[in-house]
Amino acid sequence: MAAEANGVVTQLTRYPVKSMAGECLEEAELVSTGLYGDRLCALIDETKESWERYVTARQVPELLAFRAAVADDGRPGRGTLPAVRIEGPDGRLYEWDEALLHEVQRYAKPKLSLYACDPDSELLAVDSAPILIVAEQMLERLALLVGKEAGFLRFRPNIVVRFPDGLFGNEQELVGKQLRIGDAVVRIVDSCERCSMITIDPETLERNPVLLKTVHREMNLRFGLYASVLQAGKIKLGDKVNVEYSLDR
Repeated sequence: MAAEANGVVTQLTRYPVKSMAGECLEEAELVSTGLYGDRLCALIDETKESWERYVTARQVPELLAFRAAVADDGRPGRGTLPAVRIEGPDGRLYEWDEALLHEVQRYAKPKLSLYACDPDSELLAVDSAPILIVAEQMLERLALLVGKEAGFLRFRPNIVVRFPDGLFGNEQELVGKQLRIGDAVVRIVDSCERCSMITIDPETLERNPVLLKTVHREMNLRFGLYASVLQAGKIKLGDKVNVEYSLDR
């Protein structure tokens, strides 16, 4: 059993539509598929297969100008998906329907289709695991390296944690450990390999290639941690984050 080390949750964010802007929360339910309401829907290119069919802001940066939120934030349940509402760049509101598809298609070259995930799936439209965690210290380190604050939203984490200063040399030391966050428990399964998505400012859509080059040079392209859910529960801003134990012990 490793010594417990208290961190604290400083940001909670979910993204109901893959590659669209999301919503910052004060509290959320952590279920087997991640934060309730996260990555429910995606736009796909039906000429491609498997993971390649998902259309992201790498191909269509304008997706980040659409802000998605869960319309009905009721109690999580199996077999149903909550409704999603989307605010367009001009302030117009959309549901997950043909009107939204027509609007988004204006920015994309391939023909797009709407895709809603199977509500009983164990993994929704996420990359490698249902939760992405970023440590505030890593954001601060990157800001020092590039001489400018990058902002956590560029990295699309679900949970931002402030760990005690000096506790970890880098976030890789958390891989293989379990974290208790509020009522929930997660397992850190891997670090997140980054792509050109982080070069896009989610507010202005301007690109800064220096960020990706720096993460590549200084962090081996790794920034943030993927986690699976071991115990569901409610989490909220200000919750303590305890490193419970390593899997190899």
